Amino acid sequence: MQSTTPQGGRYSLKVIRAQDVLWKAGVRYTKEPDLFVEIAVDKVCRKTKVVKKTLSPTWDEDIPLLTATASSAISLRLQHDSALRNVSIGSVVVSVADLLLASEPGEARITLYSSRKIQSAVLVLRLSAVDPNANITEETTRAVQDAATIAHSPRVLAVTDATTAALAMAQSSNLYSSVESLVGKLDALKGIADELAKIHPFVSAAWTVASALYGVITKQMKADQAVVDLAEALSRSLDFALDAHLLRDKFRSAESTVARLFNQITECCLFIREYTGKGFVARMVRLEDQKSKIDAFKQSLIDSRLAVDQGVNIHAAIVTVRIASQVNQLYLKTLLEPDNTDVYGRRSCQEGTRVSVLRDITDWILTESSQNILWLYGTAGSGKSTIARSIQDHVLTLSRLGAYLCFERGKSAPNSMVRTIAYQLASYDSQIADQITTALGGSDVKATPIHNQFDVLLARPLSAASGSSLGPVVIILDALDECGDARSRRDLLRTLEGIGKLPANYRFLITGRPETDLHKAFTSPALSGHVHSIEVDCGSVETRNNVLDFLRHELRELSKPYENTELLPLWEQNVKKLADASSGLFISASTAVKMIEVSDNPFATLKELVAGETRLDELDELYSTVLTNSGIQWKKEASVSRFKDIVSFMILRKAPLCDGIIDGIMDLSLEYSSIFILEKLRPLIGYERGEPLYFRHSTISDYFLASAHAGYPWSVDIESHRDILAGQCFHSMKRPLKFNMAELQSSYYLNDAVNGLVQKVDSIISPHLRYACLYWARHLCDCNVGNATSLLKVFAEFLHERLLFWVEVLSLLKFKGADKILGDASRWLTSSSDTGTMSFLKDARKLLNTFHEPINTSIPHIYVSMLPLMRLESITAAHYYREAVACGIAFTHHGLRKPSHRLKTLRANDIRTVNTVAFSPIDRTQLVSGSDDGAIRVWDMESGELVYVPATKHDGEVSSVVYTGDGKRLVSGSRDSSVRIWNIDEPSEEVLGKHNVPVLTVAISSDNATVASGSEDGALKIWSLVGQSRETKDAPSHILSVLSVCFRPRTSVDHRWLASSSLDGSLRMWNITDGQTKNFSLADDESWVQSVIFAPDGDSLICGSDNGRIRVRSIDDHSVLRVLTGHTGSIHSLQLSPATHYLLSGSADRTLRVWDIETGNVLAGPHVEEGQIMSIAWSCDEQHLACTSGPRVSVYDTTAISASFHWDESKDPVYIDRPLSVAVISSDNTWIAGSTKGAISIWRKGPEGTWGSPQVRSGHRDHVWSIAISPDEDRLATGSADGTIRIWNVEESSSTAGPLVIKLQIGVRCVAFSPAPGSRDLAAAALDGVVRIYNSDTGESPRMLGNFAHNTSVVYSCDGNMLAAAYWDGIVRLWDVQTEALVRTLDGHFANTGSLLSLGFSSDGKIASGSQNGSVQVWDVATGQLLIDLPKAHKSHVFSLAFSPDNTRLLSASWDNTINMWDARTGGCLVKSTRGHTHRVNSAIFSSDGALIISSSRDATIRIWDTAKFVSPAPCLQEDGWLVDEQGRLLLWIPPSLRPSLLWDSAQVDVLGLPFTTRINFSNFREDGWRDGWAL
Repeated sequence: MQSTTPQGGRYSLKVIRAQDVLWKAGVRYTKEPDLFVEIAVDKVCRKTKVVKKTLSPTWDEDIPLLTATASSAISLRLQHDSALRNVSIGSVVVSVADLLLASEPGEARITLYSSRKIQSAVLVLRLSAVDPNANITEETTRAVQDAATIAHSPRVLAVTDATTAALAMAQSSNLYSSVESLVGKLDALKGIADELAKIHPFVSAAWTVASALYGVITKQMKADQAVVDLAEALSRSLDFALDAHLLRDKFRSAESTVARLFNQITECCLFIREYTGKGFVARMVRLEDQKSKIDAFKQSLIDSRLAVDQGVNIHAAIVTVRIASQVNQLYLKTLLEPDNTDVYGRRSCQEGTRVSVLRDITDWILTESSQNILWLYGTAGSGKSTIARSIQDHVLTLSRLGAYLCFERGKSAPNSMVRTIAYQLASYDSQIADQITTALGGSDVKATPIHNQFDVLLARPLSAASGSSLGPVVIILDALDECGDARSRRDLLRTLEGIGKLPANYRFLITGRPETDLHKAFTSPALSGHVHSIEVDCGSVETRNNVLDFLRHELRELSKPYENTELLPLWEQNVKKLADASSGLFISASTAVKMIEVSDNPFATLKELVAGETRLDELDELYSTVLTNSGIQWKKEASVSRFKDIVSFMILRKAPLCDGIIDGIMDLSLEYSSIFILEKLRPLIGYERGEPLYFRHSTISDYFLASAHAGYPWSVDIESHRDILAGQCFHSMKRPLKFNMAELQSSYYLNDAVNGLVQKVDSIISPHLRYACLYWARHLCDCNVGNATSLLKVFAEFLHERLLFWVEVLSLLKFKGADKILGDASRWLTSSSDTGTMSFLKDARKLLNTFHEPINTSIPHIYVSMLPLMRLESITAAHYYREAVACGIAFTHHGLRKPSHRLKTLRANDIRTVNTVAFSPIDRTQLVSGSDDGAIRVWDMESGELVYVPATKHDGEVSSVVYTGDGKRLVSGSRDSSVRIWNIDEPSEEVLGKHNVPVLTVAISSDNATVASGSEDGALKIWSLVGQSRETKDAPSHILSVLSVCFRPRTSVDHRWLASSSLDGSLRMWNITDGQTKNFSLADDESWVQSVIFAPDGDSLICGSDNGRIRVRSIDDHSVLRVLTGHTGSIHSLQLSPATHYLLSGSADRTLRVWDIETGNVLAGPHVEEGQIMSIAWSCDEQHLACTSGPRVSVYDTTAISASFHWDESKDPVYIDRPLSVAVISSDNTWIAGSTKGAISIWRKGPEGTWGSPQVRSGHRDHVWSIAISPDEDRLATGSADGTIRIWNVEESSSTAGPLVIKLQIGVRCVAFSPAPGSRDLAAAALDGVVRIYNSDTGESPRMLGNFAHNTSVVYSCDGNMLAAAYWDGIVRLWDVQTEALVRTLDGHFANTGSLLSLGFSSDGKIASGSQNGSVQVWDVATGQLLIDLPKAHKSHVFSLAFSPDNTRLLSASWDNTINMWDARTGGCLVKSTRGHTHRVNSAIFSSDGALIISSSRDATIRIWDTAKFVSPAPCLQEDGWLVDEQGRLLLWIPPSLRPSLLWDSAQVDVLGLPFTTRINFSNFREDGWRDGWAL
């Protein structure tokens, strides 16, 4: 079915509801949102009403799309209404045609997306095509029938037959067009009226009613010519909207006339709405009565329009629909005896304030709905009566005020209210008066029950008069809570339930405090669907701004003496502070104004009020009255005690509280539940069963705590309750916390995979247990640890007996902030002398951080993985392990394990590299990272959660990011060539400027005034952060990339100096003020300075070089003051600790070190990361440091990193984790050699079959890429990136000469000895594409083969007659060694565009080749035939290939961290993706007897495998640390520090390269073994 465009291109959009709204409450938005939908079509924007405090808003609102065509695009945006700035939840753009099609089933479900492209909400809509003529045929038929009925009626005007009636109805199309024109003009006027406070509400009201006409017209297209003429007159009355540029002046010069015009338009629209809704007969019968009224409407519009044009004010009343015949008021007054309502002196809202709530109430009045009661409630003094008075003024101008009653405590009685309403309604409308008089029949109603009065005086008369009352009639009942007390108004509230049965156009606005009885009445089932509730929210931004406007207005005259003096800014500053102190409570502000006005020194009084030296007695009296009359038994000690417990809990609460949480934490039984106290406190405390509690104003809690009220029973001594509340948190956890709270059966699965677990969480964890588990530490921090001996004992007991059960709760709640909670506890405990508890707590924090992954995702592995794996190095794990029954897993540890001081790892999804990290200079828990996906991420270091991710990203990698000194902004540089500023507090982004090429480094000056940035082309730019303009200047450029830039510290004599280093080897300083430069010379062994910073005093530079050395250079004479050695790779990052000025360094050698800059001594380290360390940072309190390595940010606890943990490299130099490039094994399997950076290591098997410590041979200056063993096994050859080949004697003694060194001046990728008998040849593959064959004894007379693309690998055939080389162009080339002729090329990889990296020869004439794209091919050397093609052998580079001695199997090793074994005859996979290494596997070979496999990796280990057991399937270690079985079931989670040293597969014989190994045996493992025998 295809939707068609309606005649005239008219559409109506019904916005029904929203669901699945994604809303995260944060610091700025803590409540549920106030939602509306913004609809934009062809630059015309419409908005729905605002539905407050819900995630499931329903509007059911019709929005006419005046300009839409079938090809138009509709923009839909769901927003949170905020006085400060609307917050977009999500948006989408959809075409009219698509939305029509989606609406055909009845409702269209449209998904909205946030700015981060995340699904954020679903809108339910219906788009309809509107044809004004669609109903004419149907109406004509009905008219013929109706005409016969009224043919003889004397009141029919000019309608003599059905044809005439049909012609009249045909005007409906014109009616629609006129209303369409009217609404369009009102749209144009709304924006102007927004600026004029007096006119705005009248324009808004007219727009609301006029827009609502669409709903009536499109449902019932019924009109008469007179009504059409009136609609056209309405539209013509606003023709001046076409001259928008003249409107502001017109509006200001004749405000009252403009207001009158819009009020008249509103009244006319109400008339049309009512009139067009009547049946044909009723309209024809009443048309004669209304014709004169229509004429009066039109004349009033003409008069108002003329007055607006002339810019003059007129004061005539508008023409109304209601009948205003003479009423015998004296007679009715005698019968009814109404109360006198005195509103003299009561104020209405100041212009421009309370805009939102007044708009909401006006919309409710003018919109047809069954909700004919608006319950406006709020705390005492919040301004409810002022709002009611403003509504009274507004509806008076519309002649829509039926009654206004304002109650006063002690003066107003409930039994007279109905009579007073009836009297005022009778005075308002004579038709109502007639009906009341008839209903009374002269009887005395005053003595009858109030429900009888309601029936006689309101229910029957209003129903009988409903035909005469067109449009809304407003009855205002202000301060209903002051009408008697709860007992005396009990019958009244029951009677008011009858309001729901009155005609819906009678609209009751009722205000009051939310007393218990009022709250129950307006939420009762009897009034369900009839009450619209609005809370006067003192805490909203709009209300707070309104209070400030009010104070400025009221104090304007008092401020005049200070004009043009230095006191005026101070006056304004204090007025703002007074507004903040009022916290949105108008009575507080108005009371302050009165005190200032009567003071003989207004300025001093204002300052005293701001400083809190003067209390607002009127406010205190108000609260005292409420409490006195609350019904709480103040003379009973038990009642007072419960009251104080509840109030103190609310004051000290750390998260929203409900009655159930209070009862649970305070251990209150149902008999003494908090609900009984809370019900009595509704005027002061917002309360609903099971919902969050809140003080209705901030001054309420201040009132309870004020020392001035110490004599009152409700005065609260908060200090005495701090310890009580903290203790109650532990008490409430003691009983429910237990082992295996969720009764899980198996350790095989993640929490999310357990059926029904999510649904069970709420039944397992009560609200009060949830609160206690999340906030006990914050309550501890409220207490003085020095006076809390009992709390210390309770806390220590919790740590030693229930810590792990508490962790289970956090796991079930999916709460990842365990470290943040324990961090709070640690800060509280710092002042204690209990060192034992502090040690246990620190260890627990480290343990839980290390195992945050299994803790968060699989509860059983708290016990299965964490305790057994960490019991040797964690006192917490050891303590709890003694209580556990083993799960059947056997752990065997060998060697000495270096302690790990890593506290936490932060990692975001979908990133490969984090390039930069920085701590906030203000907030010790906050750090920022910049990564290769272009994103800036701000983390909470303790919880590990992201706290800020900008909606936009850089278009390239983030290379550098720094905080401004105030911690509120970030400056970043990116490979997209831009430098940007990010505002964290008020999220926003600004492009500071751009380079021509990628930006590599940024820095900010210590005065936060200047940013420096350096780029790949050597350019240095200086940007100003002062003022709005972003001035820039260029510093002297380097020739090559700028690697590092920094400003001189402010502590130095002149901090306007900038230091920079470059890839071109230059190091310089430049004065950004006068342009002076200073150039520094590098040492002979330095190619460039990778990182440079100033020393703390600014008198020297600290330079980290490409060779791993750190030099301290004097600025005055450029001399080298100190050289720090230890790193073996380029120094990527340097930073000084903020206070102690220790130096932190991070290097390409994957280590982190802490130095004493004065002595050059290493204080801590080396601490090893998984990859190169690119960036480092200290926290502002020096308690933590962070570094980036690969896709992660590692956080260390500096309190644990001390000299006592410094590792002595001289005892075990290999333990600094140098990556192993390749390994070889002797033919008798007694020794293994492996190459590392700059050295080789040789391990020898001892008499007991164990491998001893390695013998290290150094000499190379860079990575050793290849190692080869000679046929006689007495020599080793190595090829290095430093451009040399070295030939070493395996057996080394004092008489042995050093290695033979062959210099090529270009990197050597691969070396290979010839296996030919008697041959001394050594082949080498170099980066220049030439294969060289040397005499391995002398290193002389090389023969050269070929000159092609980069050469990556070289290998001899098993007989030594043929030499094969692999090249970057994807081709294998084979030479005859004797003739040096190129005999064959194999180009299978060339077709796959894969650069070759590895080769392997078999003894039966086959050669295997491995490529960069993960493919493996096997060829017949003799024929050149491709025998086996494995295009997806691996997921990454294939770096090693080796045939088994019997030629039946082929090993492939890859940078995807795996080793595969293939059938060398068929290509079938024998062993797939064997994981043992935790980093790239660089080589894998068979031993000469084929019994062993030896593999080496960048994880710095050599693994030895038993070939016979090297089979699939076997447990597999996944990249996320989970060790799983062949079915993917969880066995163990292994922390990163243990993964390289772990042996879990029976095929794994040993691990070399680490001083510590752990072997795991699963032979007795049971999935449910962890549940057995836990007892405390």
